[in-house]
Amino acid sequence: MNKDLYTAKKRAFADMDILEFFFFLLLAVCVVFQTWGFSFGDQAYFGAVILVGILAASKILASRYTGRDLIVCGILLAVGLFFAFRSHRYTLLLTALLLISAKGIETRRLLSSYLWIKVFAILSLFGLATIGVFDVDTFQHYRMTTGEFETRTLINGAATNIVHLGFFAVSVIWLCLRYGKIHLREVAMLLILDSVLYLAVTRSVAGVSLSAISILLIYVCSKSKASERLLLRIAPLLPFGLMLVMVILGYAYGSGELLESINRLSTGRIAYDHYWLEAYGPTILGSSFTELIDEGNFDDSFVYVLVIYGIVFAFLLYGAVTALLARMRREGDASGALLVILFLIYSVVESMYPSAVVNPSLFLLGAYLFGMGSMSGGIDDHTAGETKGAVASNCLVGSSGRVFRKVGMFHG
Repeated sequence: MNKDLYTAKKRAFADMDILEFFFFLLLAVCVVFQTWGFSFGDQAYFGAVILVGILAASKILASRYTGRDLIVCGILLAVGLFFAFRSHRYTLLLTALLLISAKGIETRRLLSSYLWIKVFAILSLFGLATIGVFDVDTFQHYRMTTGEFETRTLINGAATNIVHLGFFAVSVIWLCLRYGKIHLREVAMLLILDSVLYLAVTRSVAGVSLSAISILLIYVCSKSKASERLLLRIAPLLPFGLMLVMVILGYAYGSGELLESINRLSTGRIAYDHYWLEAYGPTILGSSFTELIDEGNFDDSFVYVLVIYGIVFAFLLYGAVTALLARMRREGDASGALLVILFLIYSVVESMYPSAVVNPSLFLLGAYLFGMGSMSGGIDDHTAGETKGAVASNCLVGSSGRVFRKVGMFHG
């Protein structure tokens, strides 16, 4: 596995022109700072994003666009700008800029690069904490499932569940890129790392559980055609299905012991959902985030999107994801569908789904919106001249693990 990792890392950045480099620089700044616990409220992060974003804008301006592309760009920017003013949140604007600037970059190479940026971010977080650059604090966290308090860790003021989310992203991307070539030893190694990370650092039950389930699910689907077909059959039902389940549970909380048990298993998330839905309810076009920031933290992307960004945006977002999964079902793209589905499932316990910085599956959605071809076929003819390395990267293979396969299953 080590040799495969080295080969994938070395070739992920091969054949990169200067405009692509600006995009990857922006992506790296966003991913690293987010993993380190910074947000737009921190001047260092905000300044770095603005500075690098100016460079990344050159890729947007130099790209070639069809009429469809311009419509997609206009919609993405309009949505991002609207909510920047409406909800005082810049997440959607940054996501829009990342998706637009990622246009023309081969999706498999983009995801591989994201993987290595995230690995660097996590390791550097621990390294900087070890040498004292980042403060390491502890706090007492009440565990509803056991009724006891436990010690949790903060690194640079951020909860370590961010770290476990990063490990989840690395594991899922790695296995989906390796789909069809996964060895049992890789699965065992990732499960061991998942457990060690939980016991030694994060103490995130949601993180360790969902990471383990995801690792095992990808492996089972890669080895069982029946499981793969079942996954593809139900995939388009999940975006709105999960949203409906979380909304029903949120509204129904307090009506019986069953809901109380589910709430304990979710470490209070259903009770939080109930509060947000009852106090503010789903909005039509979103809420002012400044009204809600002092009320606590969302731990469920579906309720978060409905309350903060509104019903219209929720239907646009999850409708687009449904269309993407329907296409993946038609084309038999199990690995791509798994990547999208697993981030959807993880978003039940974290309010991270609309952010491409934390949710790289949105880059598959971006590729779909821009009408890009499958992962095995590279990019569409009208974008073929944009990035010199995109077509060449389709033929990259690892020397032993064949991390990148010319005949792949990802479809953008």
